[in-house]
Amino acid sequence: MTQSYGDLFGVPLENTSVTIYDLNIDLTVNHRILLISDCHIFNNPQLFLTELQSLINKENPTDLFILGDLINGNWVQGSRVLFQLMQRFQQLKISVFIIGGNHDRYYVEENSSIPGVTLVRDLCMRLSLPQEGISHPLNIYFAHDLCNNFRVRDKHAFSFFEWIKSGVEKIQKEDWLICGHAHTSLLSRDVRIACIGQYSPENNSYGYSILEIIDSKAKLSEKVLLR
Repeated sequence: MTQSYGDLFGVPLENTSVTIYDLNIDLTVNHRILLISDCHIFNNPQLFLTELQSLINKENPTDLFILGDLINGNWVQGSRVLFQLMQRFQQLKISVFIIGGNHDRYYVEENSSIPGVTLVRDLCMRLSLPQEGISHPLNIYFAHDLCNNFRVRDKHAFSFFEWIKSGVEKIQKEDWLICGHAHTSLLSRDVRIACIGQYSPENNSYGYSILEIIDSKAKLSEKVLLR
């Protein structure tokens, strides 16, 4: 049995309660969702936007989910920068959902939206897919660190996200939890957790995932551009 992150480092979860933003997307049509995280935009927003547009041209998604840390935490006017990016995202012509991470969630004062782009203050987003022959839906939760801001990389990522999933309220064993934060790609079908690799052109990191929803069935693929 894998030792939990908390046992390994002798620390408790910082947060066990979550607020949830329900994604009411139209499931009568298929979706191809581009998942990115930990962009850490600091000096060069235009580089990020240019590279993102190239990725969208390549993958042809219907939606974009950004799972935290879109911008670095040292912007003087972080809320204004986020709003300016939201305005630029409107030009992508796809639906965009953004949640805050440990670097930028304090710039997000409330759930807000402009046409085509939604900024989520809640700690996670939930997509509920109907399951044939089963009364309850398949719940997929999208998050950053669920307000558990521990530094996590590579070999400890699995134990960290398994620890969070088992410890927070409302997320059940049969649910999927897909996170950012660790700058690491990870997928475990047994525990139903996934982590999105970092997508940050300023840091020469190009990890991302594609979540396909076809006839209300989900398929997740982890990807990375080698540069």
